[in-house]
Amino acid sequence: MGVGAGFWIGARRSAQLLRERRRLEGLIRHIPDGLLLCNLSGDVLQINPRGIEILGIDSDKPLEAINTAELRGKIQEILKVRTRSDVIELPQRRGGIQTAGYYRIDVTLLSVPGNDDIGIMILLRDIKG
Repeated sequence: MGVGAGFWIGARRSAQLLRERRRLEGLIRHIPDGLLLCNLSGDVLQINPRGIEILGIDSDKPLEAINTAELRGKIQEILKVRTRSDVIELPQRRGGIQTAGYYRIDVTLLSVPGNDDIGIMILLRDIKG
């Protein structure tokens, strides 16, 4: 195989990876549940729009700016209620009115086979509707 053929195979593979990444980002962005990916220190690495809404985060801020002690505190509260059947109550603001939202929690420890744990995935499913 010549140099040119290797380049085109690499370019095709890169385009395929980019399509897969966009598809995954679209899925995460549009699922109806709150999804957070955190490192083991509790810093949010990725959060979808529904997660931002549920946790009452200012969506105009960059990810680095939302990793505050307040957010880490919310994550710690969520992690205290970690069995699949547990429900957490989180304050919500809808139309300027303070209400309560109820969410079933699913917490998954993320790891790579043969490696240490790399993070935590938190899924917040609205059970009130």
